[in-house]
Amino acid sequence: MQAASALPSFENLVAPHRRGLLAHCYRMLGSWTDAEDVLQEALLKAWQGLPELRETAALRSWMYQVATNACLSALRAHQARSVPQLASVPVGADTHVGAFGEPDAWVEPFPDAEAPDDMASAVEARESVALGFILALQHLPPKQRAVLLLSEVVGYRAAEVAEMLGGSVTAVNSALARARVTLERARGDTSDWGPVPALGEEDRRALERYRAAWEAGDVGALVALLSKEATFSMPPISTWYRGPRAAGAAMAEHVFEGGRHFKTVPVVAAGGMPAFVLLKADGGSERYAALGVQLVWIRRGKVRRVVSFLVPKMAERFLKLAQRRVSRRRRV
Repeated sequence: MQAASALPSFENLVAPHRRGLLAHCYRMLGSWTDAEDVLQEALLKAWQGLPELRETAALRSWMYQVATNACLSALRAHQARSVPQLASVPVGADTHVGAFGEPDAWVEPFPDAEAPDDMASAVEARESVALGFILALQHLPPKQRAVLLLSEVVGYRAAEVAEMLGGSVTAVNSALARARVTLERARGDTSDWGPVPALGEEDRRALERYRAAWEAGDVGALVALLSKEATFSMPPISTWYRGPRAAGAAMAEHVFEGGRHFKTVPVVAAGGMPAFVLLKADGGSERYAALGVQLVWIRRGKVRRVVSFLVPKMAERFLKLAQRRVSRRRRV
C-alpha cells in the first residue's frame, strides 16, 4: 500500500479525469450546477480515501465509484427533471406567465466545450451530454441510470460496475437490460431535442437575425422568425407557449416589459444546440447581469423552439467559459 505522501499530488492525478467525471455527474443529475457541486464533494471523499489505494492505476475507477455514489445520494432528494414543453400543456397567449418554480424540476444544458475528452470521438462525447439524451435518462430510476452510464458510456465491465455499486454481476446485467428497454422507449419522445448537425448558411443567418432582434427588443422581428409550431419556455417557470402569437405576447408582456433590455453572448453550443448567455438590464439601466442560457432550435431559416434556462449561477459559468475561449483566441 502506498502512503498518500508517496503519491503524486491529488490535483495532478485528478486533472486528466475531471472533465469526464463532471460529464458523468451531469448525466446522472441532469444539472450542470448540481454536477459541479456534487463533484467537488466527491473529489474530497476520493482524496480522503487515497491512502487506501494500492496503486495509482486504480484511481480512475475509485473516483467514478465515489462520484456515482455521491450522485445517487443526491438523487434521493430529487424528482426526475424535465423541460416545460414535455411536462405540461401550453398556455394561451393571454395567460399570465407563472411564478418561478422549483429549479430542481428542470434539466440544465451542459456546455459542449466541457464535453469529456476521454471518449472515442468528439461526436460521441458531444452526444453523451446532448439535451435529448439527458431528458431520456430522466426516465430511468437512479440505480439503473448509474448502471447504464457506467457500462455503456464510461465503459466499465459488469463485474467492475457491480463492485462500484456494491451489488452482484447478475443484478447489474438485469438492471442494464431493463434500462436499455426504458431508454429506447424514452428516446422516441426526446429525439428532436438535440444534438443537431452543424448549421447551414441559411440557419446561421437566421440565428444572427434572431440574436439582433433579441438585443434590439424587436418583438415583431422575433415573431417573424418563429415557425408556425414554435414553442417558447423559460424554466424554472413552468408555463410555456406554442405558436408565434402566444410566444410573441409572452415576450412583449413578460420578457421586454418595463424597458428591460438584453445582451447576448454566444457560447457556441450547449447540449448539442446553438446557445448564448442572456445578460439583462432593467429599463434605464446599463448595468447588465447574467440571467440565463438560451438554447435555440432552428431549421430552414425558422426558429422552432426556444428554451431560456433562467439560472444566473449557471449563466455565469457559461460566461466564464466563453470569456476564456475569447482570451485563448487573442493569445493565438
